[in-house]
Amino acid sequence: MRSVFIDACVDLLEKEVKATKGLTGLTAQHAYGLVCALKPDAPHRAVDYLMDDFILAYQKTQPDPKAVAAAWLAITDERVKERKHPLVTKLYKGLRPRAQPYVELAVPKFATLVEQFQFS
Repeated sequence: MRSVFIDACVDLLEKEVKATKGLTGLTAQHAYGLVCALKPDAPHRAVDYLMDDFILAYQKTQPDPKAVAAAWLAITDERVKERKHPLVTKLYKGLRPRAQPYVELAVPKFATLVEQFQFS
């Protein structure tokens, strides 16, 4: 069940990246494409790495998308500090200042997945 949930989250992530418009969207799409080109399994590994903490943060802060997004970004900020991959860190730091509203938009869709997979 975990792998099916991870697949669904990666699908959601890809749709959200593609839906991002403007300069931020182009930057996010380019960064995502670059990471996937270098490590095709990176999105699945990242979701697996963050999933338990994201679900817990969601459960603690729901239904407020701003609070959920802030919690997720705080988790990701800490995790990026642990990573030793300079490209990923640079890409993340470049996108991070504009991430909050885009993450907020994804919260209701993630909530649907959590309910569908009965993590609530």
